Amino acid sequence: MALLILLQPIFEADFDEGSFGYRPGRKAHQALDAIREQLRHGRTEVVDADLSGYFDTIDHAGLLRLVAGRVSDGSILRLVKLFLKAPIVEEKKGKRSYHKNDRGTPQGGVLSPLLANLYLNSLDHGVNDRPELDAKLIRYPFSAAFFSAAFTLRLTQSATGRQSRRASRARRIRSRSSPCGSI
Repeated sequence: MALLILLQPIFEADFDEGSFGYRPGRKAHQALDAIREQLRHGRTEVVDADLSGYFDTIDHAGLLRLVAGRVSDGSILRLVKLFLKAPIVEEKKGKRSYHKNDRGTPQGGVLSPLLANLYLNSLDHGVNDRPELDAKLIRYPFSAAFFSAAFTLRLTQSATGRQSRRASRARRIRSRSSPCGSI
């Protein structure tokens, strides 16, 4: 918990305003308000991405580079690395087995949500900081929604690079009315 208290303000300063998951002072209702705002602005083309398996696939080396970009203290970097490399413990029929952890963030780990947000931050900014896209990415814990008036999946992938390809089971929904039902 101490590591989270130390690191959270450092990375919160850089996080995109369209990111709502696992962030202090950010709630699901605010994400819904942001979605409504995009729909009111005529951004009714939606690319919905399911990120439910995302935490298990984060590349440790890439994530550690991102942390090192803002944190220079070697002892802190070492603690983050130890956190990421903690072995996976499974219990079956009263026997414990330990497995090497070479990717992902530990499930239920206090730092996992912060580190996952850090890893996705470049995706958030890759869409939201490019006015020529006329698009907005709204992200909540296990999903992301891209909103645009005229948007294609191909454009999204070129704008966000490698990380957009990691989003699993992306699907395109086209609608003239709210694709989110009665929100």
